[in-house]
Amino acid sequence: MKKDKGRNPSKKRGIPSPGKKRVILSLFFWMVTALTCSYGEEEVTLQLRWDHQFQFAGYYAALWEGYYEEAGFDVRIVSGFDESREVLSAPKEVGEGRADFGIGASDILTYREQGYDFTVVASIFQRSPVEFYMKADTPYQSLVDFMDLKVGRRENDLLDIELRAMLIQEGMDPERLPKISGDYDFSIEDLTEGNFDVIPGYLGTIPYEGELQGVELRRVRPIDYGIDFYGDSLFTNREYALKNPERVHDFKEASLKGWQYALENPEEIIDKLLGEFHDPERMSREEYRGYNEFQKEQVLEYSLYPVVSLGNINPHRWEEMEEILVELEVLEEERDFQNFIFDYRGILEAQRQRVIRILLAISLGLGLATVLFFVYYITSKKTMDKLQVLVEEAVKENQRQEGIILYQSRLAAMGEMIGHIAHQWRQPLNQLNLMITNVAEAHQDGELKGEEMEEFRRRSRTLIYKMSETIDDFRYFFKPQKKKEIFDVRRLIRSTVELLKDPIRLRDITLEIKEEVMEEKTGEAGFLVRGYGNYFSQGMFNLVHNALDSVEGEEKEHRRILIEILDYKDTVKILIRDWGSGVSEEDLPRIFERYFTTKEKKYGTGLGMYITKTIVEDHLWGTIGAENTEKGFQVIIEIPKGG
Repeated sequence: MKKDKGRNPSKKRGIPSPGKKRVILSLFFWMVTALTCSYGEEEVTLQLRWDHQFQFAGYYAALWEGYYEEAGFDVRIVSGFDESREVLSAPKEVGEGRADFGIGASDILTYREQGYDFTVVASIFQRSPVEFYMKADTPYQSLVDFMDLKVGRRENDLLDIELRAMLIQEGMDPERLPKISGDYDFSIEDLTEGNFDVIPGYLGTIPYEGELQGVELRRVRPIDYGIDFYGDSLFTNREYALKNPERVHDFKEASLKGWQYALENPEEIIDKLLGEFHDPERMSREEYRGYNEFQKEQVLEYSLYPVVSLGNINPHRWEEMEEILVELEVLEEERDFQNFIFDYRGILEAQRQRVIRILLAISLGLGLATVLFFVYYITSKKTMDKLQVLVEEAVKENQRQEGIILYQSRLAAMGEMIGHIAHQWRQPLNQLNLMITNVAEAHQDGELKGEEMEEFRRRSRTLIYKMSETIDDFRYFFKPQKKKEIFDVRRLIRSTVELLKDPIRLRDITLEIKEEVMEEKTGEAGFLVRGYGNYFSQGMFNLVHNALDSVEGEEKEHRRILIEILDYKDTVKILIRDWGSGVSEEDLPRIFERYFTTKEKKYGTGLGMYITKTIVEDHLWGTIGAENTEKGFQVIIEIPKGG
């Protein structure tokens, strides 16, 4: 009987026997299924951190518009209060398994201290809505006045964390301010009836009550003092996220889709909230609608939508939050941040690598043919299509992140700038106040002469004009700019330095600007480039601010900064040189990397140099570099002319 060579190749090619094939196929099917299987409808509980209101509009929209159902979820959204109106802790509910997802903020970190392990999936509120309120006529000039006012503080209050951080940042001891019971509920009556001079609030509840009662309020925001916490954020158990990354990813995407719908159709959501959750025993329909209308504006403000993509997370800010909590002794020590921020692609890649390692281990016993067999299946069309989708998502995400990070950097710069403007206004305001007092006294005594009144008017106009100039500089620095323009780098550098003149003076730093024409002109105007002028101003602000920090602790002769503006035939070259201690040779190649900083994390975001590089290269088509010098450090920028 002849052998059929085409039907019995196994011995010659080293292919496993049928029994081994079944074992291999079963093992591989189990592993591939773990990565690619589809799910039926899954029951999920989402624990809110407060009552049903527009604060959580996106999650209701995802439920009502069917986004959760499309993703295979049967979602139950649970109020932050139990039946007896006791507050439920979302981290505790999720940590103890009574909820699958929760909404939290800094409490996500504080509960980690109790042994719970969480993963943050999406930060909806890009800024914390915690604020502190007082009546408009409260004698308040600066944060130091809190020490002489009756400040409402509750025991074990999350809102109090940011108050403590803010006071410590300004060099004050928060423990000088007494605390009250943790179950006390602050209201506008605490201010109107004199129970407290200052009370905390979240998401504008207190100003809403003040608006209804006609009480004018002032507010103090932690972000103005460098305390930049995230607000409402979606989170889950880390173990669940690692085991079910696709389900967490799908829940996140459905939630963000719901948030987009809610923010673009707020009136529709408010109508549904009124129908679903209005409790007539607690407030009237008009009051409930009015409160949610008010919250709508607050949610838009704190989500930064549509400027920042919904759910954006900067890992550095969460680490900085934890560092502050450790400094305040709310936490005993910093914990491992690995997988604290949900990274869908990273988890999938880790799973893929684990599967590859398992397959490679098995392949050692089964031979080269088995290795090829598994490689064939691992690179099957289904897996490759999945990876292709992830790659496309990553490209789109990177494009969005550039805009997001630029905006975040501008917010940080705005905080710095507001402080500088406050310093620049304080002296002329004091002078104006003194002049008004002198004129009033002269008038009262009948000694006011015509020439004195004219001098008062002249000096007042001068001061007001100077203050107006400061605001013009500030508005230009942050105004939206959609079209490229021709601008003079000298003018923008000088206006940027002018905005920083107070920290320069207070730190006793010498800053010099030099201009020089390096090559003969051929008719074009010098020092003119084409691009986005306010982006350039922001980049210069970052570089000069870094230089100020670099020389601040040096001896007087080294507290020096030189900015050279060199006009070449086709380019403008800018050198920002300081006489500080420079950057270590190990760190120098990394200074333009995103989130890399040589400062202590609480003093640096790691975005300034990265954003400046992005501005120079992507918006001005120039080059940027940095180097240590014999006497310090310098950054070199070269921009093609556009005049």
